[in-house]
Amino acid sequence: MGREGRLPVVLVPGWALPAAAWADVAADLAPGREVALLDLPGQGERRAEPPAADLDGLAARLLEAAPGRALWAGWSLGGLAALAAALAAPERVAGLALVAATPRFTAAPGWPGVEPAVLEGFARALAADPAATLRRFLALQVRGAAGAAATLRRLQALLEAAGPPHPRALEAGLAVLAGADLRGRLGAVRAPAAVIGGGRDRLVPPQALRRTAAALPDAEAVLLPEAGHAPFLSHPGEVLAALRALLARVEGARTAREAEGRA
Repeated sequence: MGREGRLPVVLVPGWALPAAAWADVAADLAPGREVALLDLPGQGERRAEPPAADLDGLAARLLEAAPGRALWAGWSLGGLAALAAALAAPERVAGLALVAATPRFTAAPGWPGVEPAVLEGFARALAADPAATLRRFLALQVRGAAGAAATLRRLQALLEAAGPPHPRALEAGLAVLAGADLRGRLGAVRAPAAVIGGGRDRLVPPQALRRTAAALPDAEAVLLPEAGHAPFLSHPGEVLAALRALLARVEGARTAREAEGRA
């Protein structure tokens, strides 16, 4: 357990971006609790590490670096990894926040998402010109969203400060996004959850967020109408409020169980 008995928080970034993208959220949460910023293997401060082979391997690598039991918040690819961690080690994930993340990133019959051909195009472009591909991806995250220019500058600055991810990590991350599908396992998630996303997200449609929340046993959907794919950067106050509400739910339930145990 974290400071003063409070639940620690794990923050996981998305494809290509460092965990430092969560720094402002971490600073607001940290005064009263432990907050762990976990880079994906091959990105950020873990650029020298080899990437995980698949989604299960990615979740396992993150669990190795995470506090014993915590609330996990993952963005995009990081959200998919956090969901996999909650399924692999439910005793370790006390609460789950999926930020611009769903159990399946790509579109399928009856499921809204990114068209597979788009990811295939990114993979081909990545091999030819990684820098240009990353710039295009960052621009796509904010397209059509409120405050797009400012959010794009933040994303670009974060990527520049962290340095380019390992090329193999980028390839592996795209492969996970293209192939992972945890829709059939959502009912097995034991942790209270929040599914947080933007109404103007061009990568993870609001319909997919709503359906994800509805399929989880104990989840709330938090949709920010003007936000794009990086709501914790463009609308940090709203995302913080959602995380604090989820923490209150998780910690309140624990307190109630402890009181029942003493009765």
